[in-house]
Amino acid sequence: LAPEKNLKFALRVIAEVQRRLDVDYILVGEGPYREKLERYALKVGARGRFTGRRRREELPSLYRTASLFFLPSKTETFGLVFAEAMACGLPVVALSEGSAPEVVGEGGVICGEDVEEVAGTVVRILKDSGLRETLSEKARTRAQVFRMERFVEDHERLYSELVSGRC
Repeated sequence: LAPEKNLKFALRVIAEVQRRLDVDYILVGEGPYREKLERYALKVGARGRFTGRRRREELPSLYRTASLFFLPSKTETFGLVFAEAMACGLPVVALSEGSAPEVVGEGGVICGEDVEEVAGTVVRILKDSGLRETLSEKARTRAQVFRMERFVEDHERLYSELVSGRC
């Protein structure tokens, strides 16, 4: 939990969503910014649970308890968490900065950094089960692009082409 993850913005969005819907927000992670974020959440009225650090093996079960995944980081260079969430069928809501647009693709909704826009998007997805199911399927499909086996196959094919001189 560090400033570059843009979590103060996330908490403002969650507070706005929670004014419209009765939802919980789970924030997973640990870091130097945690205490400040917990105080900030109280200040803006965002009800959430800070779980602290979780082992990688625990993440899929956490993802499966959620209805969507929201991370407004503007600095993700790849955004593995987006791919992980999508692999578990979670629609992603992310900002149009960093790697999010490229990683998320049709597996979610990309927004500008505007509290009302993002909160409205989150509320719309949570209220519309058909939209949520459609985005969930698109998220699972999009996540297949990032399968480890695909990367291994691509590297093996490239290596074979290089060795055989076809490249």
